[in-house]
Amino acid sequence: MERCSIVRPVCNRLPDSVDTWEDSNLPLSCVLTPLQSSHVDTACEGRPKPLASIPKCLHCGAPHPTLKSHYPLYGSLLCHLCGKTCSRTFADQAYQRAEDGMDESIFRSQMPEGGFGGTLDFSLPIDRKTSDNITELNAMNCPPLWWIVVEGSSSRSYWNTVGRTLQNVVADLPKYVHVGLAVASEKTLSIWNVQSPVPFVHHHYDSKSNQYPEVIFADVRTYQSHLQTALRAMSDSIANTEGNLKMIQTVDVLLDQLLRDGKPVGLSSSRDGRLYAGGRILMILNRPPQEFKAVGKGKCSNARFGDGGQGGACFEPGSRFVTEKSSGMPSDILNCTDSDPEMGASYNKQQTSTKEKRINNDDLTSSNLKNHYPQVSKTVLQRFEKLGRSCASVALGVDVIFCTEEPSPMFGLPFLNVLCKTTGAPGPVLINLSKNGVATNLKQEIQSRLPAFFGGLLKIRLSPGFKVDTSPVAQTQKKDGSLDLSCFYVDKGIMGPGASMEQDELWQLGVCDPLQSMSLDLEVTNKIQRFAFVDGMGEIALKPCLQACFEYTTVVPGSKRDEFMTVRRIRICTLQMPMPKSVEDLYAALDLEALSIVLMHKLNISAFSEGLSEVQDIGKDWLKDVMVCAYKSAENTQKREQPRVQNGLKEKMEFGTFYAPNRLANVEEGELTRDEILLGQGHNILNHIPRIVWCILHCDALRPSSSKYQPSLDARCAALYQMSCMTPSVFARCIIPRVELWPSGNDSNEPIESEMGVSLESLSLHLMEQKQIDPNLILFVDSPNGILVCDSRHLLPAPGDGVEIGDSLQHAIQSAVESYRTPPPVTIALDLSSSIDLADFMIEDSLNLLYKNFSEWKMEIAAAISDDLKISSD
Repeated sequence: MERCSIVRPVCNRLPDSVDTWEDSNLPLSCVLTPLQSSHVDTACEGRPKPLASIPKCLHCGAPHPTLKSHYPLYGSLLCHLCGKTCSRTFADQAYQRAEDGMDESIFRSQMPEGGFGGTLDFSLPIDRKTSDNITELNAMNCPPLWWIVVEGSSSRSYWNTVGRTLQNVVADLPKYVHVGLAVASEKTLSIWNVQSPVPFVHHHYDSKSNQYPEVIFADVRTYQSHLQTALRAMSDSIANTEGNLKMIQTVDVLLDQLLRDGKPVGLSSSRDGRLYAGGRILMILNRPPQEFKAVGKGKCSNARFGDGGQGGACFEPGSRFVTEKSSGMPSDILNCTDSDPEMGASYNKQQTSTKEKRINNDDLTSSNLKNHYPQVSKTVLQRFEKLGRSCASVALGVDVIFCTEEPSPMFGLPFLNVLCKTTGAPGPVLINLSKNGVATNLKQEIQSRLPAFFGGLLKIRLSPGFKVDTSPVAQTQKKDGSLDLSCFYVDKGIMGPGASMEQDELWQLGVCDPLQSMSLDLEVTNKIQRFAFVDGMGEIALKPCLQACFEYTTVVPGSKRDEFMTVRRIRICTLQMPMPKSVEDLYAALDLEALSIVLMHKLNISAFSEGLSEVQDIGKDWLKDVMVCAYKSAENTQKREQPRVQNGLKEKMEFGTFYAPNRLANVEEGELTRDEILLGQGHNILNHIPRIVWCILHCDALRPSSSKYQPSLDARCAALYQMSCMTPSVFARCIIPRVELWPSGNDSNEPIESEMGVSLESLSLHLMEQKQIDPNLILFVDSPNGILVCDSRHLLPAPGDGVEIGDSLQHAIQSAVESYRTPPPVTIALDLSSSIDLADFMIEDSLNLLYKNFSEWKMEIAAAISDDLKISSD
């Protein structure tokens, strides 16, 4: 089955009808990672060919670099994406494609099928409004821009950490980046002249002045020492005084200056000016913006977790989960009192369902947000969204990092993400200045947001009968909640970074990077077109497919030493998606990593509209329904293949293997228990879904607060927003850490065992079995919030000579670190006297609010499935 790293549908099939998909209970969605670098062909040696070298459909505009998206005809082509034919001759193509800079000498009317998964890169003109067709400019003349904005009214510890960190970051910047420095406070925005040998404040902007400041950028190659001097001098202008900067005003001033002085590469602009590649505004703040400084009666005065966002987590090492029972009742519940704001009013100890209402002080619902921020209205959120769209339209992103010493700050992160997300940037994060290693942590977060990719334009095309589903937006807009964040979380079908544009199925991202993803909902619109009539040939079958085209600007090495060029590229990914013959075919073509991300988005929307406690039931109900559908699919398959099943043969399906005794409870000779069958353990793909759902529900972003787990509202949102833009492979390790057993030394170049579960009991059983063969084993745990490498005797004591990390394991550790946006902390514990926090990764051992672990939770769901299907417990 074809897999593509750029476009990953939940199921690599397009349904032949609405009924077929509904019978599976799977979301009709896909996950996009537009800048994922693996398996991309440049379509030529060295540098990409121009887009003008390939034909386009003159009806829908779809480019056709391979045969995956069209059927070749003599002098024309049949487009699988619109079902129409058009000419592919140079004369006809050039007449309608003037903006592509057509040149007959490079145009090829037909290209051979190529590119893994149909993904290829092509070059575009730097400025499509001109006829010179220049495809690259020296990055010093068309540079990435980077504003650094620091808090003007802040504590000394804030600037001591931030100032030193920024100096270290600037020392490592690419020489072609142009940097601007600003200090923002409640009343002024001070712009520094960093081109002067003695840097000074060039202009003060205040809200009463009509004069906008001149933003002076300094390229790192020429003015690196000046930038360092300026950062040291800026400490004199940082004062620990009262006041909060105005976020909207600060960004708006910098944006206005950019609009007056320049225009971005490749994007339409009505203004003349110097070309630039794109830009980012990095805001490192110490206090809440003025828009959110007042806190209402819902203040989290007792919240213990101030950090948030790093690796999608907000827990304290060594105390992530509640794993022990007390007196047969949840200690979380027993310890709650009427005055405990995290649990609300007195909690009924006899509760048996989370559907009974609880009040979470860190809930994400409109009513709770209003308690925290009574002065914030939906108008403020709409202003943030509008500002974000303006930034995205000129290839500009906004990053926000909060550095604080307070235990439970209230910075307004639930709302600030509207601005960051709309520009294409990852969400805000919180960094605790009082923790060890904060300077390294802050530097890594800043470096992960350096200006690299800009001006993204995403276009989605689908075969006739399918389109992007925009109904989630319409549904959320009907909700009566002035601060309902679900209205801003979904934008014309897209969930994650990006903003919709007026044209259908087109989105823009001011900035982008290879480690971010977004999700799209799809829908069946009408009768699916399977054939197209072609004169002289009759009916020709259309191949259902999905095409994603992503334009972006970046900087690449030039042909000369130390030369860098600004280029405009387009990445084209075409994925053929055959029609399924049955629901069973859909399950066999399931992409679990893509499904995990889509489920997270759906549950995030429920958290905004319904509440965190209700999310637990929504996730559990979805799991029950999909398992009921899977069981019914197995029944239908058995009826269809009854003769072969009765003969004891395993029925080979088109995309998998069906074995009735392991799928149906009423068939003898099976190897599984009734509960295992009902939970899909007899299917080689569906058997993973119960663990995936459990782990999503118990991630730091979505598990409800308790007396043991009390993140601040900001910390929870930071974790949620970071998880919502992770790539599929990173997200999979975020919710279910990768756990592997490696031999000591260089005896093997791969792990002995993997996928051992994430519970201490499961790990111990695997270790007991393997230690009979080799007592010297190393445990490798990989997650975006931490990497652990330890002697397996930390978990299961046994005699041995000690362990040593071999070359292959060392390479695996380094590859894991480099796969994340921000490198996680790496703990190497080969000495048995050192302490480890292995339990923080064992999410199956955690207990929910009803004090049930993963095994007990599964039994409860199996019982509900049995009741739905009316299956006896025998």
